Amino acid sequence: EEPKLNPCSAIHPLTNGFFDLSELSSINKENTVAFSAKGYDYNKNFTLSICSSPLKPNIDVNNNYNGHFAKYHINSSEVGGFYTDEAGDKFSIGNFNSTPVFRGKKLTLTYNNGSYCPNGIDKKSTVLSFICDKEILAKASVSFVGVLHDCDYFFEVRTVHACPTAQKADNLALIWIFLFIFLAALMVYCSGGFLYKRI
Repeated sequence: EEPKLNPCSAIHPLTNGFFDLSELSSINKENTVAFSAKGYDYNKNFTLSICSSPLKPNIDVNNNYNGHFAKYHINSSEVGGFYTDEAGDKFSIGNFNSTPVFRGKKLTLTYNNGSYCPNGIDKKSTVLSFICDKEILAKASVSFVGVLHDCDYFFEVRTVHACPTAQKADNLALIWIFLFIFLAALMVYCSGGFLYKRI
């Protein structure tokens, strides 16, 4: 039976290494956590969040592409990443997902169901590929890698949080173990004192 994991965490299926990306997300935080990536050869700047939305609720995000569809908006609280066009309109590149998965040796996070692609049928999606970087000073560095058909976006995320760690233990279990050891030591001390007085 697989252990139940917190959102934004994963266990490597071969090494059993534990990976926790929640420090990079807005999960259980009041403010949004967002990362910027410049699409140098794509002429767009991206804003992404990890396992959460970089947008506050009720922000307009367009679901059409170049006016091919009637303009209607999507739920901004589900958007995992977006870019802003020359007119200032935001376009989703996928709804966030809080379940990282391993593709071979790579820890990845996939966002689906963004704004419509230029073909008017498919919706934009994003793949974030995480790389363990213990020397980075920032929480994370997000780089735009490429795009396929103005529809599928690829990013690389370098962060110390993509390095395996020990899984967070249940604090209550630790307290019970400490209490049990303390009570056992107390019983040994008291019974030793009682036996010493009897002799």
